[in-house]
Amino acid sequence: GHKEACEPIPTIEVPLIDYLIGHQLRTALFLFEEVAGPWVKAEMGAHYPDSSEAIETATAIKQQHDDLESQIAKVETAYRAQLGLLKTTPKAERQPIQQEKKKLEAERGQLKRQLQQ
Repeated sequence: GHKEACEPIPTIEVPLIDYLIGHQLRTALFLFEEVAGPWVKAEMGAHYPDSSEAIETATAIKQQHDDLESQIAKVETAYRAQLGLLKTTPKAERQPIQQEKKKLEAERGQLKRQLQQ
Protein backbone atom coordinates (compact mmCIF):
# COMPACT_ATOMS: atom_id res chain seq x y z
CA GLY A 1 0.00 0.00 0.00
CA HIS A 2 2.86 2.44 0.75
CA LYS A 3 4.77 2.02 -2.51
CA GLU A 4 2.10 3.60 -4.83
CA ALA A 5 2.39 7.05 -3.20
CA CYS A 6 6.02 7.38 -4.38
CA GLU A 7 5.30 6.78 -8.09
CA PRO A 8 6.61 9.59 -10.34
CA ILE A 9 4.16 12.06 -11.91
CA PRO A 10 3.38 10.88 -15.48
CA THR A 11 5.12 12.96 -18.11
CA ILE A 12 3.67 14.02 -21.45
CA GLU A 13 6.02 13.64 -24.36
CA VAL A 14 5.68 16.15 -27.16
CA PRO A 15 7.74 15.59 -30.27
CA LEU A 16 10.28 18.41 -30.61
CA ILE A 17 8.97 19.32 -34.08
CA ASP A 18 5.43 19.90 -32.69
CA TYR A 19 6.77 22.05 -29.85
CA LEU A 20 8.86 24.14 -32.25
CA ILE A 21 5.98 24.59 -34.71
CA GLY A 22 3.72 25.82 -31.91
CA HIS A 23 6.42 28.15 -30.64
CA GLN A 24 7.07 29.52 -34.12
CA LEU A 25 3.39 30.07 -34.73
CA ARG A 26 3.01 32.04 -31.47
CA THR A 27 6.10 34.10 -32.27
CA ALA A 28 4.85 34.77 -35.80
CA LEU A 29 1.46 35.94 -34.50
CA PHE A 30 3.05 38.32 -32.00
CA LEU A 31 5.34 39.69 -34.72
CA PHE A 32 2.46 40.07 -37.14
CA GLU A 33 0.42 42.07 -34.62
CA GLU A 34 3.42 44.26 -33.81
CA VAL A 35 4.23 44.96 -37.45
CA ALA A 36 0.69 45.11 -38.87
CA GLY A 37 -0.74 47.42 -36.20
CA PRO A 38 0.77 50.68 -37.53
CA TRP A 39 0.19 49.60 -41.15
CA VAL A 40 -3.51 48.97 -40.51
CA LYS A 41 -3.78 52.38 -38.83
CA ALA A 42 -2.03 54.04 -41.76
CA GLU A 43 -4.29 52.27 -44.30
CA MET A 44 -7.45 53.25 -42.45
CA GLY A 45 -6.13 56.79 -42.14
CA ALA A 46 -5.55 56.91 -45.90
CA HIS A 47 -9.10 55.73 -46.63
CA TYR A 48 -10.76 57.89 -44.01
CA PRO A 49 -8.57 60.95 -43.65
CA ASP A 50 -9.33 63.64 -41.08
CA SER A 51 -8.18 66.19 -43.59
CA SER A 52 -9.73 69.65 -43.84
CA GLU A 53 -11.41 68.58 -47.11
CA ALA A 54 -12.99 65.55 -45.43
CA ILE A 55 -14.25 67.76 -42.62
CA GLU A 56 -15.56 70.32 -45.13
CA THR A 57 -17.32 67.56 -47.09
CA ALA A 58 -18.90 66.14 -43.94
CA THR A 59 -20.00 69.64 -42.91
CA ALA A 60 -21.48 70.30 -46.37
CA ILE A 61 -23.37 66.98 -46.29
CA LYS A 62 -24.70 67.80 -42.81
CA GLN A 63 -25.74 71.27 -44.03
CA GLN A 64 -27.55 69.76 -47.06
CA HIS A 65 -29.30 67.29 -44.76
CA ASP A 66 -30.41 70.06 -42.41
CA ASP A 67 -31.59 72.22 -45.34
CA LEU A 68 -33.64 69.31 -46.70
CA GLU A 69 -35.17 68.70 -43.28
CA SER A 70 -36.19 72.34 -42.94
CA GLN A 71 -37.62 72.31 -46.50
CA ILE A 72 -39.62 69.19 -45.59
CA ALA A 73 -40.88 70.93 -42.45
CA LYS A 74 -42.01 73.95 -44.53
CA VAL A 75 -43.75 71.71 -47.07
CA GLU A 76 -45.50 69.80 -44.29
CA THR A 77 -46.68 73.06 -42.71
CA ALA A 78 -48.06 74.22 -46.08
CA TYR A 79 -49.64 70.78 -46.56
CA ARG A 80 -51.39 70.95 -43.18
CA ALA A 81 -52.63 74.44 -44.07
CA GLN A 82 -54.13 73.04 -47.30
CA LEU A 83 -55.81 70.24 -45.34
CA GLY A 84 -57.29 72.85 -43.00
CA LEU A 85 -58.53 74.87 -45.98
CA LEU A 86 -60.14 71.79 -47.50
CA LYS A 87 -62.24 71.28 -44.37
CA THR A 88 -63.54 74.85 -44.41
CA THR A 89 -64.04 75.28 -48.18
CA PRO A 90 -67.30 74.37 -49.91
CA LYS A 91 -67.03 71.29 -52.16
CA ALA A 92 -67.46 73.30 -55.35
CA GLU A 93 -64.31 75.34 -54.64
CA ARG A 94 -62.02 72.57 -53.45
CA GLN A 95 -60.28 71.68 -56.72
CA PRO A 96 -57.40 74.23 -56.62
CA ILE A 97 -56.72 73.29 -52.99
CA GLN A 98 -56.69 69.58 -53.91
CA GLN A 99 -54.21 70.32 -56.71
CA GLU A 100 -51.97 72.32 -54.37
CA LYS A 101 -52.18 69.49 -51.81
CA LYS A 102 -51.13 66.93 -54.48
CA LYS A 103 -48.22 69.19 -55.52
CA LEU A 104 -47.06 69.46 -51.91
CA GLU A 105 -47.34 65.67 -51.44
CA ALA A 106 -45.15 65.13 -54.50
CA GLU A 107 -42.62 67.72 -53.31
CA ARG A 108 -42.50 66.18 -49.86
CA GLY A 109 -41.91 62.72 -51.38
CA GLN A 110 -39.11 64.06 -53.55
CA LEU A 111 -37.40 65.82 -50.62
CA LYS A 112 -37.65 62.72 -48.43
CA ARG A 113 -36.06 60.60 -51.20
CA GLN A 114 -33.22 63.13 -51.48
CA LEU A 115 -32.79 62.96 -47.73
CA GLN A 116 -32.32 59.19 -47.90
CA GLN A 117 -29.52 59.38 -50.47
